[in-house]
Amino acid sequence: AYWTDTTGTASFEQARAARYTPYTGVLSKGFTRDVQWVRLKIDGVPIKGPSTLVLRIRPVYLDKITLFDPADFSSNASMRTAGDRVPLIYAEFESLHHTFVIPAQPTPRDVWLRLETNSTQLMHVEALAPRVITRDENILAMLYSVLLALILSFLILVFLVWLRDHDPVNATFVIRQTILLIHTACSLGYHRYLLSGWLSPETTDFLWCGVVLLTTGLSIVFEYSLLREYVLPHWGHALIRMLLFVSIVAIGLLLMGYTREALRTNMMLNGAGVLCLLIIALGIRPQAAHPERAKTYRLPKAALVAYYLIIALVLAFTILPSMGLL
Repeated sequence: AYWTDTTGTASFEQARAARYTPYTGVLSKGFTRDVQWVRLKIDGVPIKGPSTLVLRIRPVYLDKITLFDPADFSSNASMRTAGDRVPLIYAEFESLHHTFVIPAQPTPRDVWLRLETNSTQLMHVEALAPRVITRDENILAMLYSVLLALILSFLILVFLVWLRDHDPVNATFVIRQTILLIHTACSLGYHRYLLSGWLSPETTDFLWCGVVLLTTGLSIVFEYSLLREYVLPHWGHALIRMLLFVSIVAIGLLLMGYTREALRTNMMLNGAGVLCLLIIALGIRPQAAHPERAKTYRLPKAALVAYYLIIALVLAFTILPSMGLL
C-alpha cells in the first residue's frame, strides 16, 4: 500500500500513522515532486528457512529509496538508502538493481520504503530469499545479455551495409542504434557498475538522463530520414520539425537543471511523437520521392503504417505507466 506525502517532510512516525491506499504489482505515480511512502507486508519465514531476505527494487533509475524497518531500529542504527544517487559501494547485495537485506522473521511484519526521485515514480519491489534472488539475477543477466547482443547485431549488420552503399538512412540508423544500445545498457543498470569508480552518482545520473533525451531525439531524426524516402505532405515535414524542436527544449531543460521537467517532456514527446509518425505514414503518397535512385528503403504504405502502429502499441505499455495513467 502507498501514501503520498505532498509536503515531502513527513517523519516516519507520521507516515506510519497515515492512511494507505492498497495496490498490487507495480507502483505507478508518474512524474511528481511528491514523496511516496510504500508499506510492504513481509511474509513470515519457516524456522528452518533463511535468516535474511533481500528486497529487490526495480527499475534502476530511481534516485533515492530509504528503508524503515522496525526490526532494525536501535539507538545506533543508521539510515539505509539505495538508488542511483547512492554510491554503489553502499549496496547491501550484489545486483544490477537496488537492494536491501532485511532480517527474516517467523511472523509477518511491515516495512516501509520512502521514494523520492526526479524520474517517473514507477517501482516494483520483491522480497526474496538470498538463494532465490541469486538464481533470478543469473537468469536476468543472461536475458539482458541476449537483448544487448540483439541490438548490437542489428547495429553491426546495418553498419556493414552502410560501408557498401553509404546510404544516409543506414548512417542515421547506425548512429541511433549506437545510442539505443547505450540507453538499454544503462536502463538495465550496467552504467552504475562501469562508471561507479570514475564518476560521482550525481554525474552518472545526469549522463543517464542525457542519454534518455538523446535517444528520443535521434529516433525522431532516424524516422524523419526514413519517411523522407516517400512524398510527405507539407504538414508532415512541419510536424516532425516541431517534434525535433520539443526534443531540443527537453535537452535545454536538463542543462538548466530542470531534470524532472525534462524527463516528463521527453516521455510526453515519445507518446505524441509515435502518434504523429503514424498519422504522417497514413498521409504519405505511394509514389517514390526519388525514383532515379537505385537503392531506396521504401516499403509499401501498408507495411509502413503497420510498423508505426506496432511501435505505438508497444510504447503504450511504457509511456502510460510512466505517466501514471496505467
